[in-house]
Amino acid sequence: MRVERVTPGRRAPQRLIGAILTRDLVVGEQRWSKGRRLNDADLAALAAGEPGPSVTVLIAEAGELHEDDAALRLAKAVAGPGLEIRGPNQSRMDLLAANHLGRAMYSDLFLDPSAPPNFARHIFLDSSARRFYPHWDLAADLAVANLRTAAGKDPHDKRLHELVGELSTRSEEFRRRWHAHDVRTHGAGVKHFPPRLARDLELAYDSLDLRAEPGLTLTVYAAEPASPTAHAISLLGSLAVTEADQNASQDHDLATS
Repeated sequence: MRVERVTPGRRAPQRLIGAILTRDLVVGEQRWSKGRRLNDADLAALAAGEPGPSVTVLIAEAGELHEDDAALRLAKAVAGPGLEIRGPNQSRMDLLAANHLGRAMYSDLFLDPSAPPNFARHIFLDSSARRFYPHWDLAADLAVANLRTAAGKDPHDKRLHELVGELSTRSEEFRRRWHAHDVRTHGAGVKHFPPRLARDLELAYDSLDLRAEPGLTLTVYAAEPASPTAHAISLLGSLAVTEADQNASQDHDLATS
């Protein structure tokens, strides 16, 4: 990595397009997160902003990876084939990546193709959530508390404000909980999922914070070995892969017909 500096209030040279921020930075009413790749519009916004101290940025040399690209490679290696991923969204309860089994487990979140899957929207705006979460009140309490925690960590997050505004407008349940000002995080425990293959699923989970991407969390689920849940998960995964292969084959046939 090559170290460079940009100075708010001054126009940066074009060679800094693609430079990577080394810390969070407030520009106007926006908060830019560490790791952001600066584009031409970003350099223009910095030049038009209030003068301030110089900020260190990094320029990737040939053969070096941005941390987002490295995280994607790691996710693909862990999750195996069939991984789907969306761009990073920090601390807003977006479902960013899922393999075939993950999509099967959280299939209800993918029913609306017009919006990216989001746990908070699903819990408060989708009637199927009360079937999906056997303990819905607890899930709702935790969702709001986690969003409260995120808002405290990054009060300038515009998209988080938009999400909270949408949920407050459309859900009385959310609005009541939001005004309670509860703040907490939950990193481990046991979750119960609604029947899959005619069986309730009980999975232990642990949430791992990604140090290179503050605000992003990788949640790992595991079934008790040789348990009924483990057998159901194995079968569900096989069926999910088969369905994905069939859909891919149909898409290929349509493309070549």
